[in-house]
Amino acid sequence: MLEADLAPGSNVLDMFCLFGGSKFIVPTNWKVRIEVVSIFGGYSDKRKFLTQNPEGTPEKELVIRGTVIFGGGEIKSL
Repeated sequence: MLEADLAPGSNVLDMFCLFGGSKFIVPTNWKVRIEVVSIFGGYSDKRKFLTQNPEGTPEKELVIRGTVIFGGGEIKSL
């Protein structure tokens, strides 16, 4: 898992949380775009070192989109 990589292009993850939450653990060098609609909740990127794409690979991106209602979510790294 620590050596995971994204496929070229946009990699989309669709999600829906109702009265709950989610946590995604991704490497610090991944470019992540959050497109989540939050209703009475929140979603945030809590990685400590946001050195996104230091290797210069802007063609790889993880897009997290969806809806969070009465819950929350976060993106973390190890």
